Amino acid sequence: MFLSMLSKKKILLTLIIVLIVSILAAGGFVWSSLQKIDDYKIPQQPEAYELKAGDTARTVVNDLLGNEFPSVILRLWCKLHEDLDKVQKGLYAIDGHKNIEQILKDMAEGNVLEKEYENLVVVEGSSWESIYEKIKKIKYTDEGTLNAVNVPGKFIRDCLQKDDLLKYVSAGEDKYPVSFEGLLMPATYPVFDDRPVTAVISRAIRDMAVFMKEHWKNREPGVKLDSPYEALILASIIERETLVDDERSLVAAVFYNRMEKKMRLQTDPTVMYGVSPSFRGKLTREMLNKDTPYNTYTRAGLPPTPICMPSKASVLAVLNPADSSALYFVAKGISPRDGHVFSNSLAEHNKAVAEYRKKVKSYYAEQKKAQKSEEDGNEKSKTDSKADPEDSVLTLETESAKSAGKGSGGK
Repeated sequence: MFLSMLSKKKILLTLIIVLIVSILAAGGFVWSSLQKIDDYKIPQQPEAYELKAGDTARTVVNDLLGNEFPSVILRLWCKLHEDLDKVQKGLYAIDGHKNIEQILKDMAEGNVLEKEYENLVVVEGSSWESIYEKIKKIKYTDEGTLNAVNVPGKFIRDCLQKDDLLKYVSAGEDKYPVSFEGLLMPATYPVFDDRPVTAVISRAIRDMAVFMKEHWKNREPGVKLDSPYEALILASIIERETLVDDERSLVAAVFYNRMEKKMRLQTDPTVMYGVSPSFRGKLTREMLNKDTPYNTYTRAGLPPTPICMPSKASVLAVLNPADSSALYFVAKGISPRDGHVFSNSLAEHNKAVAEYRKKVKSYYAEQKKAQKSEEDGNEKSKTDSKADPEDSVLTLETESAKSAGKGSGGK
């Protein structure tokens, strides 16, 4: 009996030892696992991690560590880190450099990833043709968007009619625009994934209409235009004629003075648009003599539509022209940023033309000396397309010839 009792004690002791060892082993495993979780760097995710409304820290832990550690260990870890449970919804970057605690801290603090969106950039002086090409390349542009913008008249009416803004971009009652040209306010417009691309185009059109509504009513009394649409047409020409803000109102004055005297505008940018909205090359005599609705050498008055998207500065110049008697202007130097020389008479203008031609001749002579190995014409690409020296020389030659024969003048 004594031996039997001794045997039972040994068994009990053994069980106790085994239990203690098991507890220690389990504790060691748990501690080791928790340590591994703290040391584990969450692998980089190719896409931003989206934390939705209602998600908790345990949701994130299970998503990011569920395949690496037992669920019971993960639940214990979450229990020990309850201070991180108040995570905020949003997009978060998983960059491969942080452990789960650091990631949850970011989520608790709301350090969301700024989502990158595409932009539709409407550049001052750009044509609808170039903007349309940008629209086609936007990720969210679908067939519905393209179908909508391919019927511009309806699109514009639907965009502006409800708020009585249509008349501020129109040529008169029932004379609504049938082209987007000149109607989009230059700016950078973000394209959000939860809104159609057409909403961005509508916003650009509305911005221009609202701007015209505000400033058309405050135009100078001497502005001889019949409609806001005519103002946009003239502003688009000024936009393509000069880069210098300070002289936009002077350019506007020249065109008003010429129209008042029944002189043709004779401006190169309109001719270029008549060749092609994207044309930026050298105008030839043939192009200048070919009659199109946009050739202001062969036709009097304004062209039928704007030729680009005008800036606010150009619109304001049209509505507030300078007090000037000038009828002509010609580039002051090779760089478009040098501005122009304005003249009241043809004699003054011809002197300015002669001076400009000397500068052009000298410029090209220096270029030939310095760049003998370059192909003919490479140096021309260094000048801005708004005022190509060769184009201007040709225009001035044509202008002078017409002036001498008919008593009219031009740029």
